[in-house]
Amino acid sequence: MKLEITSQKEQTLLSRKQVGARIIYDKATPSKDTIKQEIAGQLKAEPALIALGKIETIFGTTEAKVTAYVYENKEKMALIEIKPSVEKGSKKTEKKQEVKKEA
Repeated sequence: MKLEITSQKEQTLLSRKQVGARIIYDKATPSKDTIKQEIAGQLKAEPALIALGKIETIFGTTEAKVTAYVYENKEKMALIEIKPSVEKGSKKTEKKQEVKKEA
């Protein structure tokens, strides 16, 4: 996987930096964690402070455009970013499992 940062925009009111990048990959689209690690490596930032906005794949090619946000600290990130839908989904499945155990 090759990641090329195409743009950086400082958003001082939100205490973050908006980063635009282009990814060229071999087979499948890389995972979000892999993309975060690659961005963190290039920007010398902590992966925990990076939130991915969107990953747009380009049809018929092995390229994707990525929008990411690099925050200054965890407190600002917690105020602005919403909890991932994956986390919400896992809570629902846990509740369903508890109901099945009770029945």
